[in-house]
Amino acid sequence: MFIATLLTNPDRPVLDRVTVESLRNAWGGGDARWLDPGVAAEFAVPAMPANRWDVWAGLQAIGVDLVMQGAAGRRKQVLLADMDSTMIRQECIDELADEA
Repeated sequence: MFIATLLTNPDRPVLDRVTVESLRNAWGGGDARWLDPGVAAEFAVPAMPANRWDVWAGLQAIGVDLVMQGAAGRRKQVLLADMDSTMIRQECIDELADEA
């Protein structure tokens, strides 16, 4: 079992129900769960889809990211992301390097 998570930039919430439900139906997924309407949703799928990279590329073109994770042992307790322009919306690696 795997979990498909679709997410997009919260400043430009372009994830819609049609996108989520179309992919869920195509992959034979379980009920979709909205983590943040317009921004993030997830659903379970029974197996890793063979076309996941093609789907990923198509979603990237509309500003949506796709993450596939194994469901076993999955715990959402930590967000791991690069800080520069992702968490703080500013490119700052050069400034930090200057300070160091």
